[in-house]
Amino acid sequence: MFDHGAQYISTPKSVDFHNILMEWKEKSVIAEWKGNFGIMKSSVISPAPSSERYVGVPYMNSICKYLVGVDSSIVTQFGRRIRVQPIIQSKSINQDEVISGWNVICNSNNEDLGTYDFLISSDRGFKVLSEDFNVIPQALHPLYLNYLQNTVNSVTSAPILATMIVMKRSIPRDLFGYDGITFQWTEGSDQENNNILGWIARDSSKPNRARQDGKECWVIQSTTSFAAK
Repeated sequence: MFDHGAQYISTPKSVDFHNILMEWKEKSVIAEWKGNFGIMKSSVISPAPSSERYVGVPYMNSICKYLVGVDSSIVTQFGRRIRVQPIIQSKSINQDEVISGWNVICNSNNEDLGTYDFLISSDRGFKVLSEDFNVIPQALHPLYLNYLQNTVNSVTSAPILATMIVMKRSIPRDLFGYDGITFQWTEGSDQENNNILGWIARDSSKPNRARQDGKECWVIQSTTSFAAK
């Protein structure tokens, strides 16, 4: 298993977030990644500035699992594609229809996953809702719906491409001593046209990631500009 998305949590910029990280660290939800990091610029690698780097233990998604597990009343289900059906009600005669709840249904087997008062969705999820359910424009006030759609449409995702590699043997540190390298590309330079790489990491160097079979995991991420081409 690889950390192919978020690579780490960097030095917290507020006291509140620092306190949260320290709480997670004390409970072994996260651990500090004390590796050797560099920055490549103009084909030269130099040491990266000193910084804290925290990762979930044993994986980054351990943080999410911890958060939903704090409250025993929260029921979580993973790896399931769903569809939702809004429950439409009228307050009284001649009044506009409103959404009073949401039915959640599993796509694969039509299993009823429950009825809920509120639906929290990502920006992409809302785009799917607004495209697939004709009832929503009728159930929401047009001005409110337009506000939601305009807000979601204004969000631009920053894509990356990720490659996950398992080496048969670990790369000796006397040959390559870095655990993570950030690539910086100078705007307007000849190299800017070849700005493919954004980050590479020796994933197995993260806390609790070492393999028992002697193999080594690496993650390579592209720049957002290359992925967008």
